[in-house]
Amino acid sequence: MTGFSIGFDEKRKINITNVLVDDQLVKYGVEENELKITFNHRKTTGALLSIKFTCEEEYDETKINPYLRQELVYVPGFAAGAIATVIINFPGFELTTFNPNAIVSGDSLTYVGPVSKAGLREIVKLTRSSESWLVTVNTKISAQNQLGNLSVKMPKYFQTNRQRVQQSSIDFNPTPIATEKKDEESSAHFRLSGSELTIRNSASIFTGKKWRGRVFRNTLDYNKVSKEESDLLTPILWQIRSDGKYGALPLHVAIGKFVHDTLEYDLSYLNQRPSLQDILKNKAGVCTEFARLYDALARVAGIPSLVIDGVACGEYDKCQGHSWNMIFYDNSWIEVDPTWELMSGTVSSSHVYVNDDGKGKIQIQYPASAGRVEMKMDLVMEVL
Repeated sequence: MTGFSIGFDEKRKINITNVLVDDQLVKYGVEENELKITFNHRKTTGALLSIKFTCEEEYDETKINPYLRQELVYVPGFAAGAIATVIINFPGFELTTFNPNAIVSGDSLTYVGPVSKAGLREIVKLTRSSESWLVTVNTKISAQNQLGNLSVKMPKYFQTNRQRVQQSSIDFNPTPIATEKKDEESSAHFRLSGSELTIRNSASIFTGKKWRGRVFRNTLDYNKVSKEESDLLTPILWQIRSDGKYGALPLHVAIGKFVHDTLEYDLSYLNQRPSLQDILKNKAGVCTEFARLYDALARVAGIPSLVIDGVACGEYDKCQGHSWNMIFYDNSWIEVDPTWELMSGTVSSSHVYVNDDGKGKIQIQYPASAGRVEMKMDLVMEVL
């Protein structure tokens, strides 16, 4: 054998340099995205050899979402039996997916793994290591009749050690006659002649590695399990533990992959609240169902967990409300997202915490004469 060829997808814009065979420079050429190597010496049948080269690829950055970037680690099956080493350098990015073969050091990701007969094919997900956002929670209260004497109690938004909040504000329209703040809640009182009230909570928020501090929560508050949850989910945990597909993955990662693989994302579940039994029966939901199922499975497995409500953009067409999880693992609180299968402990820099699940509801007191009262909430996020 006097040479060897390696083909690449014709759609890829690549530049190949530094081709070595057995650590010696060789002659090569690239035609129609096919690398053609000429050996310095004839190779006998069955001989083992090492081929190394540097491949740079051009991207259309406008078509790549920087908050959840996916890259393919691929080695064809002709290298079966070899140990592949793939090094990816992405300055300003960090890894968000868990893979035991991926080692991150600074801006460099090194993937080391065996190549099977089918080849090696892995997807790694990365995110910008920092970003800044303007996030707004808009709430509109509408009544059938005049609202009159109305009181509003609001939770504390955006505050967590996993991000930095530089400025936050609450604006009302119309203006309240009085406001007060106690612990983590704010209250406002109104005397309204109209039937509508709008509340605007906004904040400048910085996310990413630099602002990701250590979280302090009492784990005893997040490990409670009901008998119903235990009876329903213990058999599923045994199934996860015994499934060879999850190999030697840490249990919290295996649970996340199970939830991601089991549930189908279905927008018809938006604003619904199905039971755990129905989630498992229908095997469908949106991010809230993914996060709730993961939360319950983690707690039954003895892993303290909670559901986070916030905003994110990456796998969505636009930034929108999103739910994910925070768990206590290896003596620290980390974030995981089973909907997007981000299980490394780092979610994307577009994940902005708003509040804990179930604690973000605005409470209102109003006279019976107001008639039917509706409250609508939406989240808006844009880059600063």
